[in-house]
Amino acid sequence: MRSSAPTGPDVTLLRILVGFAGLALGVAAIGVGATAGYPDGLVYVGLGFVILLVGIAAWTRPVIVAIVGWVSRPASRVLGLPGDLAGRNSLRDVKRTTVTAGSLALGLALVSSMAVLTSSLKATLDESAQNKLSADVLVLPVVGYTTMPPQVTD
Repeated sequence: MRSSAPTGPDVTLLRILVGFAGLALGVAAIGVGATAGYPDGLVYVGLGFVILLVGIAAWTRPVIVAIVGWVSRPASRVLGLPGDLAGRNSLRDVKRTTVTAGSLALGLALVSSMAVLTSSLKATLDESAQNKLSADVLVLPVVGYTTMPPQVTD
């Protein structure tokens, strides 16, 4: 069984600087990639995304410590002892709190990106169907039938 002794926040200046540089460079690379053409822009966006993830990973612990500090003070005033215990518990093992928050953020990012992807794909397919289809009426066979009667195709 592991010890439940406090491990400390482990927030260093180097971690904060690496996080800031990763965020700034990642956003800049994504911006360059978004304005560049197709083949080159994709490389910049991918590289910027990786750099951005490194910056987020480096900043996660200091940000979590700061957010817990800001939230725990009003929570302990409003909720009393349970709010105070929740704030102390979150700061007792910062790694666990960071992993939990990171997992929730990653899940939210995946769900959001899938929603954007499906919406974009639907809009692209709708636009493609509108541009390619020049008929006023579209007649499709009933599900289960492979051929249409000759009277319909004439």
